[in-house]
Amino acid sequence: MIRINLLPPDMRGRRIRLRRIVGVVSCLIFLLCGSVYGYGLYAELQLRAELQQMQSRYELLRPTLDRMMATQQQQQQINGKSTILLNLTRDRQSWHAVLTHIGVLTPSTVWLTEMEGGNKHLVLKGMAVSYPDVAVFLEKLMSDTFFAEPVLIRTDKDEELNVTRFELTVKIKGM
Repeated sequence: MIRINLLPPDMRGRRIRLRRIVGVVSCLIFLLCGSVYGYGLYAELQLRAELQQMQSRYELLRPTLDRMMATQQQQQQINGKSTILLNLTRDRQSWHAVLTHIGVLTPSTVWLTEMEGGNKHLVLKGMAVSYPDVAVFLEKLMSDTFFAEPVLIRTDKDEELNVTRFELTVKIKGM
C-alpha cells in the first residue's frame, strides 16, 4: 500500500528512514574497512621495501662477514698454537743455557766428549790431562749454584793417549 501525505512540508512529521540510515552506516563501515585494508597494504609494502633494502645491505656485507669469520678462525688457530708453544717452553729448560754454563765451568785441561740429558740430571763423559784436573772440575760443579749433587761415577787412565777418562752425573737445579 502506498501512502501519500498531503500535509504541507512543515507540518509533516519527521520520519527517519531506516533504509537511508542503514545505507549511510553501511557506506561508512565499507569506507572504514577499505581504509584499514589500504593502510595494512601500505604498511606491508613499506616493510617489504625495508626488507629488500636490508637484504641488499646484507648481501653487500656478506664478503666482509666471510673474511671476518675466516680471520677469527685463523686467530683461534694462532691462539691455540701460541698456547701450545707457551706450554712447551714452560715445560722445557733451554739446553743452550745449560751447555753454556758447563762450558764456562770446564777448565781448559778438561774436554767433554759426551753428554746425556735426562729428566733433571745430566751425564758427562770426557777426558782430562790428569786426575787433579778432574777433581778441579768436580769442585767447580759442587760449588756452582746451577748444578747440585755432582757424583763421579768412574775414572780410567788411558795410557795410549796419556789422558784420564771420566764419567760423572750432576743434577740440574733449574730444571
